[in-house]
Amino acid sequence: MADISKEIQNFLSARKGKNVRGSMVSLAEKVNKESTDARTAAAKSASDAGAAASNASYAVTQANAAAQNANTAAQNIQDKADRGDFTSTIQIGEVTTGKPGTEASASNSGTPKDAVIELTIPQGYQGVSMRMAGAWTAGTEYVNNTSYIDLVTYNGSTYGCKQTHTASEAALPTNEEYWQIIAKKGDTGSVENVDSVPITFEEAEERENVETGDTITTVFGKVKKWFSSLKQAAFYDVVNNVLQTDPGQKVLDAAVGKYLDEKKFDISRLVANRNITEPGFAMDGKTLVDWLNELNGKLNIGMMVGRSQGNGIDCLDQSLNAGTYWVTISGGSINLPDDQIYGMLIVLSGTTRLFIEYHYHHIYINSYVNSTWKGWRKTLMEEDLGMTTISINTGLTCYKIGKIVLVDMKKEITLVDGWNTLSTAVPETINRTFGVCGTSDGVTFGMISVSGTTLQVEFPNGTAGKTITVRGSIVYSTK
Repeated sequence: MADISKEIQNFLSARKGKNVRGSMVSLAEKVNKESTDARTAAAKSASDAGAAASNASYAVTQANAAAQNANTAAQNIQDKADRGDFTSTIQIGEVTTGKPGTEASASNSGTPKDAVIELTIPQGYQGVSMRMAGAWTAGTEYVNNTSYIDLVTYNGSTYGCKQTHTASEAALPTNEEYWQIIAKKGDTGSVENVDSVPITFEEAEERENVETGDTITTVFGKVKKWFSSLKQAAFYDVVNNVLQTDPGQKVLDAAVGKYLDEKKFDISRLVANRNITEPGFAMDGKTLVDWLNELNGKLNIGMMVGRSQGNGIDCLDQSLNAGTYWVTISGGSINLPDDQIYGMLIVLSGTTRLFIEYHYHHIYINSYVNSTWKGWRKTLMEEDLGMTTISINTGLTCYKIGKIVLVDMKKEITLVDGWNTLSTAVPETINRTFGVCGTSDGVTFGMISVSGTTLQVEFPNGTAGKTITVRGSIVYSTK
């Protein structure tokens, strides 16, 4: 905009007509110039605006064309992608095992787009098993080979065998030529208030002794296994008396085994046969009893096995074995003949009893008939029977009462094989074998025979050389 403030001021201050005219001309010229410049500028602006509009329209056209091209290109790329034109592949080709210690490698035998990978993988070194061999023990062979390396414990540390060898004092685990330390024993720690520290452990599977280096839990596990394996007898008292009769909790000392082994009898050689002809066999007890009862039923003789103290014996007890018994009232014996206090009871069988009075040898007899004992009956007096007392050599006494002979035996002899002579000059000449007699030293049975006027005994083979005392009595008839 043109500055016309000066012209306006000149026009207001003009006093003359030419001054007024000059001010108006100057004002008009400036206004005209300003108007002309404005029209020119406006025309140029309009021209510039048109050019700009034309350029903008061209630019829009170009932009639309570029956008169309971009869309077309994007669609083409998408179409190729959908067809898989841009998808590559990777395959594993040959895999080769390399030598131990070599490096692994990989190569592409295909194309950059479709790769085929060839691999070489080195083989690992062969391993060796670590074998726990327990505590180090002298004399044991420890190995280090392609299969095993033995590990041992020694003084709380663990060692690995470096070369196969036999353990000795010269090859202790501390010897680095043969051993390598694996785990060194640590310092012993301290536990406060150990009395209150709980211990957790499991029972060991096998009974083993505790060893140096065992942990507390291992020791308690071993101890528990021992206690669980113990039976009640382990807590019994040990006795070495094979004749122990107390019913308390006791077990026999192992030393008694030797005694029992020497005393044992082979039960397979015990036979139920009274016709034994082969040496080394023994007759079954029931077979023997049945045989003796059979003989007692057929013969008018009796055979007594040993002499027994009769304290507490019932003279009429039918379960008494055949034999002689010393019976006394003071010892608790019962059912003696009336007015008799002691004497010799002779059990001939389950149904026949003899009682010989001690002082005068009066004889009483009792029989079991029709399920009852008939009672004691005194026989004739000694003078009426013609009773005689005869000493047969030494150690034997013979009573002869009529046809009845009673031989009371107590004699020490040294046995020989076969028949052993006890005495000669038996009162009557007879030939009879009576059965069993008793002894006092472990030879518990034998045969008694009267051959002519000789009383003799026979014991089993193997007893020759033994010195024994033969005890007992026999009663026989000379009819």
